[in-house]
Amino acid sequence: MASKKSSYLEMDAAYHPLTSQQMDELEDAEILTLLQSSDAESSSDNELVLPSNKKVSSDPSSGDSSVWKAAANLVNFMEGIGFLAIPYALKEGGIIAMVMFIIIPIIMWYIGTVLTECLYDEDEQGNRHKARSGYKDLGDVLLPKYGGYIVSGIIQLDVFLLAVSYLILFGSVMRHDFPSLPITERMWIGIAGGLVLPTVFLKSLSQIAWLSATSVIALIAVVVYVVWYGAENTNEWDLSTLLLWDTEGVVLSLSILLYSFTSFTIIPSVEGSMADKAKFGTALTLAYVVSTSMKVSFAVFAFLSFGANTYPVILNSLPSGPVHITVGSFFALNCILSYGLVIYPVFQSLHRPLTTRIQNDKIPDFVTSAVIRVTVVVLSVVVAILVPNFLVIVSFIGSVLESPACYIFPIILRFKLKYKRLKIHQVCVDSFVVIFGIIALLLGVPVSIKTLLNVNEQ
Repeated sequence: MASKKSSYLEMDAAYHPLTSQQMDELEDAEILTLLQSSDAESSSDNELVLPSNKKVSSDPSSGDSSVWKAAANLVNFMEGIGFLAIPYALKEGGIIAMVMFIIIPIIMWYIGTVLTECLYDEDEQGNRHKARSGYKDLGDVLLPKYGGYIVSGIIQLDVFLLAVSYLILFGSVMRHDFPSLPITERMWIGIAGGLVLPTVFLKSLSQIAWLSATSVIALIAVVVYVVWYGAENTNEWDLSTLLLWDTEGVVLSLSILLYSFTSFTIIPSVEGSMADKAKFGTALTLAYVVSTSMKVSFAVFAFLSFGANTYPVILNSLPSGPVHITVGSFFALNCILSYGLVIYPVFQSLHRPLTTRIQNDKIPDFVTSAVIRVTVVVLSVVVAILVPNFLVIVSFIGSVLESPACYIFPIILRFKLKYKRLKIHQVCVDSFVVIFGIIALLLGVPVSIKTLLNVNEQ
């Protein structure tokens, strides 16, 4: 993907001359917004703090993306590594999961429209003007001074756990690819930690982004392999293996689908990048139609191909052999190369406040940066070793983090900003969404804990 400085950055630079280092930071910030997929949630704060303590804020009039490009960015964001767990969600949730494959995208689409609406205020004539640019602004509406930091903290935790899931995937795939080697899954995770360490020291985000560009190719390779295998074994398809009801399985399936269909973290960025922001609703609708069609098709095809042998990481369901080893190794390599881009927002969120507070010339900036990077990588490796189960991470993010952040937060925000203007049917729908989010949270937490305990007992 080509990096291009947007018009509002150029205009601001014209009024406030920037150094080459500052321009690099601006370019990095835009690359991060454009290149992060669902494997790498973008930073929630759209304001970039420059070394001169000036701020470059998103200009609501800027942006040149078309409806198609905005929809493509949203689809690319949603089709991340969570895609690999979609068939398992169908296996665990059965017929109810098929229903949720339709309901959850509709709710997510609705949440996206609500969130976008909260970015704007209306005057007495009904004209809209953009009053908020990102999650820090939105969080401060609910809780001034602290709300933005709380929301940003939740998103950064989400990003950190996503990076942890890459290490876990590497260990799981390599263990299945080379079962004869005397290396446990936890050992593979430790090896992954050593391999990703050099990538987090790359200074240019564009270099990191190009390293992680293999993620799309790797995911396509897995999908093609699964489809190819399933097409050759259609005679073994058996619909009778589809469950009618299993309470724990339904809740687990719900968590996976919440994780896989979320797009709320990049909605402000994508909406702000559009030339005609009034058409964002069309882009959002198109994105969810495409994403839902892809996920349902792949889930049904993969589940019918493997039945009871459908694993949380669908790649591990395939029979061993040279092709499996090749595709698996390529996907594992992608996990290593993508880690740096995934974890980059966490580095940035820690680096700026720490370097601002540590006003000590005796500690060079590169030392602080190195300590932050090594510490975060070590912590992610420790968490991955303690919880070496991709399903646990996915279910925790889906039920514990996505439920309050995606379902509850936008609706409460809308109530505070626009309650007097809402019609009765809007209040009813919003209330239903909040109740749904609370139920998903209350049911998901114990299931996540139980899944974690089962892993530790193994």
